[in-house]
Amino acid sequence: MISILLQEGKGGFAHKGLAGNIGNSLLRNFVLFLDYKKQQVILEKGKDFGKKFPEDKSGLKIWLTEKGNCEVIFVSPGTSAYKGGFDKGDIIKSINSIKVDYFEGIVSICKLLREEAGTEYVLKILREGKTKELTLKLEELY
Repeated sequence: MISILLQEGKGGFAHKGLAGNIGNSLLRNFVLFLDYKKQQVILEKGKDFGKKFPEDKSGLKIWLTEKGNCEVIFVSPGTSAYKGGFDKGDIIKSINSIKVDYFEGIVSICKLLREEAGTEYVLKILREGKTKELTLKLEELY
């Protein structure tokens, strides 16, 4: 991820020193070269330029906490996650009765959220010390 240091930003990863982040959704189309001597970033079309990549179909933004919990840090309004009752701060404990610890990290969980629209998962979450089961049905977001 490349951070653009311009001005205070807004959003899920806002920081007073950042205007935005350029991440995989853009950079996966390119080969990135960093010319430190000339202080340049050079992007050239990569072999997958223009290829359609799987997109999140949940509306959840998740991360692993320092304690190793899979936490919801953002729920996009109007998405299937929003409709399913997910909330910022929810800790995901299991997906379809499989404990989160058995997945190969956050990347494999995010891959589940990119499956075909219509795919349903039952997630057990921990919210304010109480366990709940929520259903998440993936849908196209665009």
